[in-house]
Amino acid sequence: MLRAFLCVIERELVCIYRYGSVKIDENNKITCFEEKKTGVSKGYVNAGIYLIKRSLFDSIKEQAVISLEKEFNKIKLLLERVRNIDINDKELTETPLSGFCNDPIIDYKILESEILEELIRMMFVMRLNSEEIIVYLKECEEIKLSREVNDKEGLALVNHYLGKCYLDKGDKEKADYYFNETINLGKKIGSDLYESQGKIGRGNIMLNSGDLDGALGEFMSARRLRIWDDKEIQYKIYIGMLNIANFNNDEMLKEEFLQDAENLIQEDENKGYLYEELQTLIHKGK
Repeated sequence: MLRAFLCVIERELVCIYRYGSVKIDENNKITCFEEKKTGVSKGYVNAGIYLIKRSLFDSIKEQAVISLEKEFNKIKLLLERVRNIDINDKELTETPLSGFCNDPIIDYKILESEILEELIRMMFVMRLNSEEIIVYLKECEEIKLSREVNDKEGLALVNHYLGKCYLDKGDKEKADYYFNETINLGKKIGSDLYESQGKIGRGNIMLNSGDLDGALGEFMSARRLRIWDDKEIQYKIYIGMLNIANFNNDEMLKEEFLQDAENLIQEDENKGYLYEELQTLIHKGK
């Protein structure tokens, strides 16, 4: 019998620096969720499988509609409220923000940057104008770069997003600069995730510019990193490499990666936003 209202299946990993971790006590109760931290090795992560008591859903309306725009506006409102907090008001700041540095000025700056990250992520999902996204990214970048916050992992994410925005705008020079910064920060903090994202970004710039050998080098370099538990990264790599093979009419290159790409498609139960694009490229390669 399920005694808890909600159970979460966790997975123990040898290296969890790319994920937030789950802390549990001696009774297997979750005590907290922690943000991603560099230098952290073994631990538990959320496996994404939940067992929930039916009674927990009784209060949820069957016809409830979740509006992305409404959620987006809520986050904007939260950002505005955090920015308007009076740091000198001891009633508000005497209790430290959990997981931060116990200095209210720095704590609220970190919180502001985390809210900005979520706001920016939603803007990409909603496919909003790149210029508008860049405004928020620059605000987030300023906080991440500050000496007090010095969030290199968050800065790597911001650089990756800036590269994507400038590439969408057609400014390949700025896009290349920010993708390079993503790679450099990824190497500094030991994150293969960000290093691979930067390399894929540079590969796409070269692909669009007709430098197919350079693009192939970037995609191959990203493929050698430890990214095999990240399907989105794998999709982007195989999409890039199969595009190069098609442009070059390179049958040997197609044959080299076609089977791996097919395996990825077959293993993917979620069939995310890149699924159809890769599937189309696979069929072209046959």
